[in-house]
Amino acid sequence: MSTTPSLHPHSENAEAVLKNQSVSLDSGLSAQDVKQRQAQFGPNSLPEDEAISPWRIFFRQFKSLMALILFVAAVFSLFLDHALDAAFIAVMILINVVIGFYQELQAERAISSLKKMVTTKSKVRRDGEVMVVPYSELVPGDILLLEGGDKVPADARLVVNHSIRTSEASLTGESSPIDKTIDAVAEDAMIADRKNMLYMGTLIASGAGEAVVVYTGIQTQFGKIAKNIGTIVNTPTHYEQKTNNLSKMMGGIAIGFAILTFLVGFFLRDFGLYEMVTLTTATLVSALPESLPIILVIVLTIGAQRMAKKHAIVRRLAATETLGVVSVIISDKTGTLTLNKMTVRELQFPGNDPITVEDSLPKTKSEQFLQAVEITQFCQSVRAEKDGNLMGDPTEIALYVFGNDAAEKQRASGVPQKIDDMPFIQDLRLRASLISKKDGSEKKLLSVGAPEAIAERCNLVLNDNGKTEKLSKAQKAEITKQFERMTSQGMRVLGLAYKPLSGNIKTLDEKMITDMVFVGVVGLIDPPRPEVAKAIATAREAGIRVIMATGDHPLTAEAVAKDIKLITGNEPGIAVLSENEIVALDDQELIAALKQTSVFARLTPSTKLRIAKLLQSQGEIVAMTGDGVNDAPALKQADVGISMGIVGTDVAREASDIVLADDNFASIIDAIREGRTQFGNVRRTSSFLIITNVAESAAVIITLLLGYPLPLLPLQILWLNIVTGGVSDLALATEQSHDDMMRVAPRDPNENIFNKRILPLFTGIVSTMVLLVMGLFIYYLPESLEKARTVVFVLISVIQLLNMFNLRTLHRPVSSIGIFSNPNVNKAFVLSFVLSMLAVYLPALQTVFGFVPLSFSDLLLICSLCLGVFVTGELIKVFFPAGSDYREIKTADNS
Repeated sequence: MSTTPSLHPHSENAEAVLKNQSVSLDSGLSAQDVKQRQAQFGPNSLPEDEAISPWRIFFRQFKSLMALILFVAAVFSLFLDHALDAAFIAVMILINVVIGFYQELQAERAISSLKKMVTTKSKVRRDGEVMVVPYSELVPGDILLLEGGDKVPADARLVVNHSIRTSEASLTGESSPIDKTIDAVAEDAMIADRKNMLYMGTLIASGAGEAVVVYTGIQTQFGKIAKNIGTIVNTPTHYEQKTNNLSKMMGGIAIGFAILTFLVGFFLRDFGLYEMVTLTTATLVSALPESLPIILVIVLTIGAQRMAKKHAIVRRLAATETLGVVSVIISDKTGTLTLNKMTVRELQFPGNDPITVEDSLPKTKSEQFLQAVEITQFCQSVRAEKDGNLMGDPTEIALYVFGNDAAEKQRASGVPQKIDDMPFIQDLRLRASLISKKDGSEKKLLSVGAPEAIAERCNLVLNDNGKTEKLSKAQKAEITKQFERMTSQGMRVLGLAYKPLSGNIKTLDEKMITDMVFVGVVGLIDPPRPEVAKAIATAREAGIRVIMATGDHPLTAEAVAKDIKLITGNEPGIAVLSENEIVALDDQELIAALKQTSVFARLTPSTKLRIAKLLQSQGEIVAMTGDGVNDAPALKQADVGISMGIVGTDVAREASDIVLADDNFASIIDAIREGRTQFGNVRRTSSFLIITNVAESAAVIITLLLGYPLPLLPLQILWLNIVTGGVSDLALATEQSHDDMMRVAPRDPNENIFNKRILPLFTGIVSTMVLLVMGLFIYYLPESLEKARTVVFVLISVIQLLNMFNLRTLHRPVSSIGIFSNPNVNKAFVLSFVLSMLAVYLPALQTVFGFVPLSFSDLLLICSLCLGVFVTGELIKVFFPAGSDYREIKTADNS
């Protein structure tokens, strides 16, 4: 029988849900029902995009404007029988295509984590029998049989509950396990508050029960997130937009020079059409920085390699530089700002001050403390695996670790043994264990649970003298006050109690859990990462705002935010906004709230996405960090998505641009520092190429206007652009930061790579180069055209190499950072100079390029004049500094 799932199964009682699904709890679906529903709803799996073929990825690399212009130049060169020129250009295109193809193919080959999460099997009841079926075969109406350690295979409504607790951090961001119930909840309850629902991809932490499947595949919460991710289009990144602008500018310059050359030669010099096509091609080649696309990729690759050494793995190269303009980091809490590991933080005993548990255990040996250690050591059901991993409820694991570590240091003898264990009882809100000495004497009932539930079942209290006394109403009121204080600080608080037993008792019974001795309360917390507070302070100093966006409780979020100094509690406006409060705000109201509030709690995936979009609409460059399935849409929407490599889900990793291998928030700040450095390297390398190529093009145009032959042939220009220019640019791409990049604000995101602040340096160097080229060309032309061209070739080669030193810094003299402080630049100088000299003095290459050998006096004259260009550039930087790539921070506190 087909069925239509209820829109709100969480708001209906268990009987109504079973009725709506037309299924009996005792017998489950029949084989016929399953077949019909599989036809109606399809498999319990998420649709996958069709794999992009490698050929499609390969041909996509030819879409750039620069590649198109180079391709046209190569065709012209081939048409004019300049096969060697065409071959050089083709090699440049191919290298660029291969690098881009490799990077994109690596990203596309990432295996879909959604598929991984639905490949295992689940236990169900069908036709009155229990059977195991693949996740993909589940349908709405199936009765799931679940127990601790199982992964939930579909969205299901709990109908039988034996103290089930689920870990839902990957979906909701809630760090603590959730106690489940079969009771109906409000129709408008948020996902995290639907205590009777189990969600695909989450984990049963403890307990057992039965649930009826209500949603499968794309209809699950997990599926909706996947669908949401699919609707987000990957727009060009900030860096890609800037490099596209640069390519358009360079393409426009090249085409402009080529057109001007044609007009001058054809109309003013009366050259023939064929000859003018040759000259136009030469001009186009001289104006085009053939190696620019490659260099831009290599700059980012070097940055990505540096980031990898600091535990930030780059999945999308453009994100390397985009990090440099990030102005807001939206960070998940659990596993990102915190360790995602529940830990005992505080002990509170009646009549005593709180005992804080930090890196080391307290040294006290009071009876209260020793009794608390015994309870935490034995009153849990944690299982230690052979490999040392601990399996069980995260809260119980925290108690287990604390109890066992403390027991080793505090109690030297008389280790008890556990006889019986009673799992958490939801109705009583506590759990219990039975222990005794190894000889069977001195039995004890130990209990852990909600403080008020534990206190209600106690009639005695263990005082600070190690004696028991009657538990008074005043003491109960004080206990309530203590755990409320701890709760307000974001702790998960549990009460501890025990009860001496006598007789031959071997099993526990609920009736025994009365008349206990109250020991105290223990507070647990998911502690912040030690480096986070400093990292946030550094971000603030760098003009970057950090926002916490979590699915956790507002009190927990606020406590952690104060602990890491994200907020102080004295900020204007509301300290923490929750999902319900945000939903009530329209976009303009939320934008106003975003300016004052830095902590957002109980967020759903759609609200995280909304926050990211609104910040971007205000001109912010957003980096989103996260690890859960719920973070994936915002990770993809953000300008830079940063996921966690250790505790992060595959879904989050695949939606991100950068993966943190160590899950350390501090690594994000290191990555941003590197991203800021990379922009400087992009500007250095592109400026180097632009200056050289414009100078070459200007020289060609001027010689034509003055009636002289071309100072360089296309093949000679290509050798300059590739061998001297290309090698030098590679060296500039390795330049380290010269300033403390994290003491200035992000640069203007609208600032182009090549801008007017560089014009004085650009104009001065280009003008000097053109004057020297024309002067020496005219001076040596009477001797022979070949010698004049050889002189110009050597002149430009040496000027390029000196420019490499000059452009290591754009806003101050290179002497201030040490002229020879970059060993890669020094090596590139030697290598490029040798290659240039080989072209001039090696007979085989002389023939290919049309050069003649120069005398020592010629070389000495050329090198002396080249130093003049270097000095000119240094003087311009003194009197007309380009300014730093980044901006001064106008306000110290931008949080």
